[in-house]
Amino acid sequence: MSGAALLQLLEAEEVSFALYPFAQMSKPVKIRGGRLHGVAGLLTQWNKYSLAIPIESIQRSLAIETQGYEAGMA
Repeated sequence: MSGAALLQLLEAEEVSFALYPFAQMSKPVKIRGGRLHGVAGLLTQWNKYSLAIPIESIQRSLAIETQGYEAGMA
């Protein structure tokens, strides 16, 4: 999913997100179920309910709130 498409999805679903440092070394996970089903990212230590989605074109990540979603290894 492109960075622009992800932003549109997060805004449409009113999911909280914030800029996060570019994450490269973390465990890959994927959200299962709900409107964010299939969104993949990197599990962060910042918060157990956050998923960092790296966007290479801007060398930053989006940290999205995942509380209420199930996530598993990608």
